[in-house]
Amino acid sequence: MKHRSSKPVRRGRPANSAEAEAASAVTARPAAGAELMDEALHDARARYRAVFEHVGQTITVTDRHGTLLDVNGRAFDILGYRPEELIGRNLATLPVMSVKARLKLARTFLARMAGRNLSYDEVEFTSRTGDVRVGRIVPKLLRDKHGRISGEVAIIADVTEEKRAAAALRESEERYRAVVDNVGIGISLIGPDMRVLQLNRRMREWYPGVVENERPFCYRAFRDPPRDTPCPDCATRCAFEDGKVHEGEVESLVGGRSRTHRVVASPILDRQGWVAAVIEMVEDITERRETEEALRESEERYRELFENTRDLVQSVRPDGGIDFVNQAWLDTLGYTEQEAAGLKLWDIIHPDSVAHCAEVFGRVLQGERVERVEAEFRAKDGRRVVLEGSASAKFEDGKCVRTRALFHDITERKRAEEALRHRLGLEQLFADVSSRFVSNDIGSWDESAEEALAEIGEFAGVDRCYLFRFSADNAWMTNTHEWCAPGIESQKEQLQQVPVSEFEWLASRLRVGQMACVPSVREMPMEARLERSWLIEHGIRSLLLLPLRVGGRTLGFIGFDSCRVEKRWSDDDIILLRTIGEVLAGALARREAEEALAARGAELERSNRELEEFAYVASHDLQEPLRMVGSYTELLARRYRDRLDEEANEFIAYAVDGVQRMQGLINDLLTYSRVGSRGREPEPTDSNAVLARALKNLELAIEDAGAEVEHDDLPEVMADPRQFEQLLQNLLGNAVKYRGSEPPRIRVAAERRNGCWEFSVRDNGIGIDPSYAERVFVVFQRLHGRDEYQGNGIGLSVCKRIVERHGGRIWFESEPGQGTTFHFTLPADRAPKTDHATGGPEAAPAPTGGNN
Repeated sequence: MKHRSSKPVRRGRPANSAEAEAASAVTARPAAGAELMDEALHDARARYRAVFEHVGQTITVTDRHGTLLDVNGRAFDILGYRPEELIGRNLATLPVMSVKARLKLARTFLARMAGRNLSYDEVEFTSRTGDVRVGRIVPKLLRDKHGRISGEVAIIADVTEEKRAAAALRESEERYRAVVDNVGIGISLIGPDMRVLQLNRRMREWYPGVVENERPFCYRAFRDPPRDTPCPDCATRCAFEDGKVHEGEVESLVGGRSRTHRVVASPILDRQGWVAAVIEMVEDITERRETEEALRESEERYRELFENTRDLVQSVRPDGGIDFVNQAWLDTLGYTEQEAAGLKLWDIIHPDSVAHCAEVFGRVLQGERVERVEAEFRAKDGRRVVLEGSASAKFEDGKCVRTRALFHDITERKRAEEALRHRLGLEQLFADVSSRFVSNDIGSWDESAEEALAEIGEFAGVDRCYLFRFSADNAWMTNTHEWCAPGIESQKEQLQQVPVSEFEWLASRLRVGQMACVPSVREMPMEARLERSWLIEHGIRSLLLLPLRVGGRTLGFIGFDSCRVEKRWSDDDIILLRTIGEVLAGALARREAEEALAARGAELERSNRELEEFAYVASHDLQEPLRMVGSYTELLARRYRDRLDEEANEFIAYAVDGVQRMQGLINDLLTYSRVGSRGREPEPTDSNAVLARALKNLELAIEDAGAEVEHDDLPEVMADPRQFEQLLQNLLGNAVKYRGSEPPRIRVAAERRNGCWEFSVRDNGIGIDPSYAERVFVVFQRLHGRDEYQGNGIGLSVCKRIVERHGGRIWFESEPGQGTTFHFTLPADRAPKTDHATGGPEAAPAPTGGNN
């Protein structure tokens, strides 16, 4: 913006003019005052411009109509627009803001010009380069000499980085909170007055009664019973006092149980170095302390036992020669004192332990005391003896003169540990095999058996593990499953349908439930010469066969072959392998039972299908003769009504009624049979549409009874639409039929439960005695006489069959005189397997009447 200069203008003096002289004399002093005012104004404007242009924020001057009169150069630095590009534009047309922001700014400006105190707060600007900046606007109204608002000056501070920093701080705080809340230890923030300022999630779980907003004292919040003063050995109090990290252990009551907590108190210093707060990191070390205490007690017991055991003591010279041993050493290793004196250390170390002992011996010679060293010694008779103890050296004048070692014999313990590991491995194997067969279905039985044999064979250290099954008459046996170690040839293919007579010596024991344990095939008795010859021919050196028996019957056996070496099985191994064999026998029996059950199920399905077809055909074929009887009986009634007496007419009426009832029964029987055989595959079905059709079918009955039917918004379900319509129509028809003295009030609703939709049809009718809960769903069962209510007792039976065909169930809740609510379930997402007895889908039969 251009500004006029405030420098005074020099005017010429008039020549030869007395008036001018006088005027000059009169105006000299005012002219000098004006010149000073012009200079002051010029200086003020210069200072204003310097401040205006060099201030750190954007400054705008706007008239009362919203037109920019002046903008400093900071606008270019922030927005990329030069002042002359913005001056003269109205706030509502500024290119640096969105349309929405411009309109908001303009409305707020006009309101301020009208005298209403409204602030702009913060506005987003868009620079020429597209960079979005956030400005905080501080406006100041301008008034003319009469005090009227003439415009405003606005200072716009660029707070973009401040906003970004605040957002980053919030994100950092959120990450900090996420970490603090999800760390495995408790964290609390304690103020200088020992009040709780903040807790993480773990601390809130431990102390649910502590409310952070109440700022309780920590020694009251975390102690039970609460204390009135800080704990004397409080790590947090110490951290406040000296500004250092302190730690300690406290006993706390958490969830009604005493817990040991390790507390690390770390001070947080302010800018002046004062402790502003302390962070407590609380770790629950209860289990660790309990473990340490148990370990300490165990070590004490072990030490007591050690001190009362005959330990082995030996002294060895630096050159490895035996210097001294005690009697326990001699007794354990079987040497005499004279023999021991001539031994070197390496003479009694087992070759497998030489390298380890040489390394330990070197450390001891360097002055290190080695604790709990374990070594394998070799006794005079070659026995392997495992010793455990400690070793140290004696020095004189800085030179090692001898080493000393104290050992105790742990050979038996090592054997026991190895045996225990072996037994635990067998027990784990038993558990794995058991769970494999319990959890898997019949379709994966063969795969489970192969995997189980591999696990058993590898653990047992054999070369081949296999299953045999006997035929029903025990005349044949077949190798059904086999596992072979790498490099071992399979025998399975040549051991199919093998006559039992070829292995009679072994089979005779297995059939009566005895095992066959052969540590050495070559030592088998003469009566087993056939088996021995075959086993030797196929490279089998040891053999163990365990029968698979269920209910006193031997189904087969599990076998173990050792081909590379002769193998002897311990009694414990045999017991556990027998147990595993019992699991396999049970699994085998289960497989046979499931196969038989599947066969029976298939037979039952076929029988039911034939029964449905028979019911349909029989009821269909009965229609024609019954129709003929009915027609001729009605013809007889019409022709001879006036020629017969009253009793004959009554007999004819009975006959006609019986025919009609029989036709009704046959039609109902057809309806019942068609539920299973004539239904369609379930499909996504709109329950509201199905209910509307059912109500349309019952329109006359509903109007005659003055019934009111209400319903919720019903869901989409997987159903046969026609059968679903029949189901609802039967239940609604019963609600209308079995009404009380009041007009029927019926409500249909549905609720999602356990992956299904549970429907309910509630009425205010006569109700049903709960003792008839099963009877009402039985075909042709009635609870009322025909003189009270019409029907054949088929409606609820059809309902039950439709619901069960869809994989659901149906039941009712009722009391006599209190109305009835029928409940049934239908699948929500997928269709159950249907029980079609015939080919392609057909329409469901027409809905029937009520059941009772």
